[in-house]
Order: sequence, then C-alpha cells, then structure tokens
Amino acid sequence: MSQTAFWILAIDEGRARILRTPCEGKGPRDLLMRAGWPRIRAWMTQGHPPAPGTAAVPVRQDMVAFCEHVAACLDAHRRAGDFARLAILATATVAPALR
Repeated sequence: MSQTAFWILAIDEGRARILRTPCEGKGPRDLLMRAGWPRIRAWMTQGHPPAPGTAAVPVRQDMVAFCEHVAACLDAHRRAGDFARLAILATATVAPALR
C-alpha cells in the first residue's frame, strides 16, 4: 500500500460508491454497491421516505444492514492495507448508521 492511498465513500440510503486512488491495475477504480433489500429499493423508487409509523422501522433496519455491509467491505480493504485514509460523504439519514 502506498502511504498516500486515499479513498472516498459517497453513500445514500440505497447506493454506495467508493472512489479509489489508481490501483496499479488491481481492478476497477470505483466500487459500486446497491442495497439488495426490497424495502429500500421500493423506497428509492418512490423517491420519498415512508410515512412515519410501522413502515419506517423495516426500511430503517434495511438501511442499517446496508451500511453494515458497506462498512464490512471497507474494513476488509483497510485490513488488507489498500488505503491509508478515507473520506466519507453521506446523507443526513445515513451518517448516524455509519458510526
């Protein structure tokens, strides 16, 4: 790993993009992830958050699961020494789930 390896995570409720420094031919420069959970996908298609109440809880759980999936991917790359620094750009609803 280069001491200057710098990655950027841009994430919202259903999509994540990891922009990586040039990887010396080790795969694509961007890693793209989409939430595979149906409730999030339906919410993203509708374009507005679910109404308060019981519908919001499962969507929130799906969003947290998606964030955990993205975090696990980043942690694996961090442990492998693929990057030294990470910048995170997240929507206001996702940022608390990334903690």
